[in-house]
Amino acid sequence: MDPTQQISNHKKSLFNTSNSLSTQYLEHLPCGVLLVEADGNISYSNPKATEILGYDKEELENFSVDQLVPNHIRSKHQYLRQSYLKSPSARPMGQGMSLFAKRKDQSLVPVEIGLASFQKGESSITICCINDISERKDLENKLQSYMDELERSNKELDDFAYTVSHDLKEPLRGILTLTEFLREDYAEILNENGLSYLDRIDMQGAQMGALIDTVLNYSRLGRLQLNLEDVELTDVIEHIEAQIDIKNKDTHTGNIEFNLSPKLPTIIGDRVLIYELFSNLVNNAVKHNNSLKKTVSIYYDFDQSAYVIEDNGIGIPKNLREQVFQLFFRIAPKKNKCNGSGSGIGMAIVQKIVDKHKGKIWIDSELEQGTKIYLQLVTQKSV
Repeated sequence: MDPTQQISNHKKSLFNTSNSLSTQYLEHLPCGVLLVEADGNISYSNPKATEILGYDKEELENFSVDQLVPNHIRSKHQYLRQSYLKSPSARPMGQGMSLFAKRKDQSLVPVEIGLASFQKGESSITICCINDISERKDLENKLQSYMDELERSNKELDDFAYTVSHDLKEPLRGILTLTEFLREDYAEILNENGLSYLDRIDMQGAQMGALIDTVLNYSRLGRLQLNLEDVELTDVIEHIEAQIDIKNKDTHTGNIEFNLSPKLPTIIGDRVLIYELFSNLVNNAVKHNNSLKKTVSIYYDFDQSAYVIEDNGIGIPKNLREQVFQLFFRIAPKKNKCNGSGSGIGMAIVQKIVDKHKGKIWIDSELEQGTKIYLQLVTQKSV
C-alpha cells in the first residue's frame, strides 16, 4: 500500500477512535447534552437529554432546538441564538433568568443550560448542557412558602402584641389612679399594712407598665423603617457606659470595669436601634453578674468579622444559648442568682434588631465562666 495512503488511513482510524471515545463520554454524562448546528438543528443528543425532554433520540436529532423553547419566547430565542454564534463563548444561558424547556408532552420543565462552542471544519457547533432543576425549584418554592408563612405569623404576633399591650395600658392607668385616690382619701383610715399594700400595688403596676412598654417596643420593631447612617460604636458604648455608671452609683451594685477597644469599625445602621441593641447587651452583662469586680469588654474580632461583648458574669448553659433569644424566656432563678431577672424580652429585641440589619448573633458561654456574644453587622469595611 502507498505510504501516503497508509498515513491517511491511520489518521482516519485515530479520528474515528477519538470520535468514538468522545461519544462514549457524552453518553455517560449526568447532564443532558445537545450538539446544535449553526442553523439550529440538533445533530446529537445523549440519553440524559432524551430523559429530560421526553423525546426519543431519533426524534430529537431531527428537531430544531428552537422547538424546545416555550412558544411565547421562541422568536426571541432565535435572535439570541444567532447573536451567540457571532461571538460564542463558554457561559450560562440566560444568566439571572428562569429558563424552561418544552417537553414532548408540551409540559415545561425548569432547566439550567450551559453553552460552549467548537469548530467542526467550517461549521460552528454549539454544545448545550442541560440540567433538570425541578426538584430544586420545588424545594425553593416550599422554602419560600414557609418563609411567607413565617413572615405572616410574625406580623400577626406583632399586631397581637401591639393591640394587647395598647389595650392593657388604659386599665392599668385606672388601677394606679385608684390607688392614688385611696392613698389621698383614706390614708388616715388605712393602717400600716394597708398603706404597704398600696405601695406594693404601685410597684407592681410600675413593673407591669414597663413590661407593656417593652412589648410595645418589640412589636414596633416589626413596623419600623431603618434610617441607615454611619454609626461610630465607640460613641455609642461611651454613652451607655455613662448611663450605667450613674445607675451604679444610685443602686450601689458593685465595681464595674469597662474595656473598650479603640479600633471598632464604623457600623452602617439605624443609630437609635444600634444604641438599643448594645444597651441591652451591655446592661445584661452587668446585671447578670455576681462578681465583686464586674468586667465588660467590647472589641472587634477580625477573624470572625464580628463585634464581641465579653463579661465575667454567671454565663449561660450550653443548652440554653438559643432559647435566650425567645420572647419571654428567662433563665430559671436557681441558675440566675443575680438581682433583676428582667422581663424576658430584651434578648428577643436584640435578635429582632440584628435581623432587621441583616446581621447575625451567636453566643459562646459556659455556666459560671462568663459570656461572649458575637455580632456580625454591616460595617464600612464590609460594604
